[in-house]
Amino acid sequence: MTLDTVSVVGYTVGRNMKPRDEITETLRAAALASGRTAYDLARAAGTGYAPMWNFTRGKGDLRLPAAGRLAHVLGLELRAKRKGR
Repeated sequence: MTLDTVSVVGYTVGRNMKPRDEITETLRAAALASGRTAYDLARAAGTGYAPMWNFTRGKGDLRLPAAGRLAHVLGLELRAKRKGR
């Protein structure tokens, strides 16, 4: 399978973003839309408050394991898109 881009099911962000940026912004948008505090999200995802606070405010990124746990907490699913779709 040739992958063109990836998406997080249920959220759409800018069309011309690099896949990494799209995932980051989609995850950030979902975190903010959840209405949960950065502290609550950090506890639920098993990561520190400061990285989560910075992430939700666009001032930093999460490491991949923490981002994966956050996606799980938010009920998100990561799927690969086949090229041409």
